[in-house]
Amino acid sequence: MNKGIVVIALFAAFVSTAADWPSWRGPKRNGVSTETGLNPKGIGKKVWSGKIGSGYSSITIKDGNLFALGNVKGEDVLYCLDAATGNENWRYSYACPSGGGYKGPRATPIVADGRVYTFSRNGRLGCVDVETGKSLWSVTVGKYGADNLSWQFSGSPLVFDGKVFVNAGEKGMAFNAKSGAKIWASSGKGGYATPVSIVFRKKKYVAMFGFNALRIVEARNGKVAASCSWPTKYNVNAADPVVTAKGSKIFITSGYGNAGALFKFNGRSLKQIWKNKAIKGHLSTPVLFEGNLYAADGNTGGGALVCVSLETGRELWREKSVRYGSLIIADDKIFYLRDRGILIVCKASPKGFAKLAEAKLFHGRQNWIVPALADGRLYCRGANGELVCMNLK
Repeated sequence: MNKGIVVIALFAAFVSTAADWPSWRGPKRNGVSTETGLNPKGIGKKVWSGKIGSGYSSITIKDGNLFALGNVKGEDVLYCLDAATGNENWRYSYACPSGGGYKGPRATPIVADGRVYTFSRNGRLGCVDVETGKSLWSVTVGKYGADNLSWQFSGSPLVFDGKVFVNAGEKGMAFNAKSGAKIWASSGKGGYATPVSIVFRKKKYVAMFGFNALRIVEARNGKVAASCSWPTKYNVNAADPVVTAKGSKIFITSGYGNAGALFKFNGRSLKQIWKNKAIKGHLSTPVLFEGNLYAADGNTGGGALVCVSLETGRELWREKSVRYGSLIIADDKIFYLRDRGILIVCKASPKGFAKLAEAKLFHGRQNWIVPALADGRLYCRGANGELVCMNLK
């Protein structure tokens, strides 16, 4: 092989790795990208678009490949596309009902160690090879006692500590990432939120926001280290817990007029620091950025974008005009996809709302799916199956 080609290939691999978005809400699963030098006007030109089937699953990108999940004619289809062009590399499908009013999968694929993991609305956890799309293993969480939820399983899988965690059963479940063998499981109902990893004083935990409580469980065995009751109307605890870098503080929120609260975690208990109604998050997970929470307050169909101090819970600003949506933050900018398919870009600043740009991407409603960002390209997905790639360089 030509040595020059080897050098170019290695350089390309390095660049793509630096720009990966391999899991739900990004490389650190916190909704924040470290990419800089993006278009100061906020939005560039559309690069490509395509159809991937119905669903609310977001997008992941690894080594220049994009992974997306949608439902087509009673099958969940996992697509592997070229992230730069949208060209299809492979697809893998399995039978799954599309569902009623909210059709298709909710959970986002996660890429780790040469494998892609998916979790279906009816509880199928699967693993395929990242290069070929060949199935490596699959399990059904109902086999281990997990009951499905009113709006079906929704939380994305988490790969952490050599295990795959899902929010199924009261305390969640953990499977061996390589073999799919059960490590530990719990029966009953879980929640709609995605499990969140915690490393506190060198010990590994997972935050499971269940249908009626937040539980911090030990990653190795599922033992509950701390918990607090959190009842919500219709049992919809769907926004992920927001965990600080050192794992000592955890914020949770839920909609239907409920509240948001910050807790201190010491490895044995959760102590409430503050609780108020500044953020009453229905589905969208807040993003913690430079000490402040940026979040969609309220329920779908209404809502507002708000900025709240993490330490005090004080509301710093509120913008009702953008209504409900989901967001990520990159290069000191908020990329906010409204439920009506409008992408809004504004400054990520506690000083106030300052819109930089907006663009209509999708028609209809329910387009509150979290965007993804990799290598200067923003990927937005509509509930009806449209996928759009926009250049932000």
